[in-house]
Amino acid sequence: MPLVILLLEKRKTNKYLTSHSARKITTAVSVLILTILFWIVALNLKYDHFILGQKNITGTLTEVYNPSKVLIYPPPVDSYAIFDDISYWNLPDITPFTNLNLFVIQLKIIIFNFINLIGAFNEFSLAFSIIILISLILILNKKKVFFQEKNDLFLFSFIAIWPCGYLLFSIQSRFLWIMDLGVLALAGILLSELIKTNFIKRKLLFPFCFAIIGSFYIYPVVQLKNQYGDGKDIFEMAAALKKEHINGRILTSIQSDADYSKSIKISYLTQSKFYGPYIRNYSTSQILKAINDYQINYYIFYYYSSDQKEAFLKSNLVSSAEKVYGNIYPGVIVLFFDK
Repeated sequence: MPLVILLLEKRKTNKYLTSHSARKITTAVSVLILTILFWIVALNLKYDHFILGQKNITGTLTEVYNPSKVLIYPPPVDSYAIFDDISYWNLPDITPFTNLNLFVIQLKIIIFNFINLIGAFNEFSLAFSIIILISLILILNKKKVFFQEKNDLFLFSFIAIWPCGYLLFSIQSRFLWIMDLGVLALAGILLSELIKTNFIKRKLLFPFCFAIIGSFYIYPVVQLKNQYGDGKDIFEMAAALKKEHINGRILTSIQSDADYSKSIKISYLTQSKFYGPYIRNYSTSQILKAINDYQINYYIFYYYSSDQKEAFLKSNLVSSAEKVYGNIYPGVIVLFFDK
């Protein structure tokens, strides 16, 4: 926002920093601070100290984040999983400038993310990149026909600046949804300019609008279709567990990211504490030891075939349990351990 304000002020007064632009920037920053202040206070109440960001607790750079033990328990007293821990780890920070190797890695990340950024644009609409390209050509035109209204510059500058920070770490479509709306608005301005300059006939306005707007509809419709019913089984599973009063310290079988995500959500919905496991190549003896060491109440096993189910029912884990819930929910076996 400050960058865009300075650009607009330069166009209006031929100076970047004036008292007028300074007041606007102060107002923008003040609104931002007031907006995030509630979040900062909430974090302080939860963790008893102020924090400004989140440490990556799932990284691979330190032994602390990747211990050799099977389980990672939820650190805060009232948290339900390690995912809920955003407290500060007192460890040395590294940056892209720590050494040459990390600097090269960061450059590769930026290049990789830039490629993903182009892919994300095409996901929104095949017309997305075309709109940006034509707008850029008009901007570079000596007549500056595209910037007759200052809001044109504001909008294009916003679209150009928005993804820059994400290039440093990750590009995901949901980070760029506001750009999707911005480019759609930009398309309307672009069509108006092309009609004013008689580049296209006014009678073609409706077909062009219909085609462009229609192309932007595809992405949200596909997203809604893909997510329809997603996660319904997790709520049903949590309801089945709560019906049997299954909650407390929970350990689950994890062989995929989907299993891990499912376990975090189930522990939240059942108001339980999720204890991992952190690694995936664990043995039965390691799990039994972890159950004893951390006083685990329930072990949840996810199976995806009848063979997996039969093999698990013959394992030492089942024979060591106080109670077996074999039909509590399809694809799930729950073991109770009296600790």
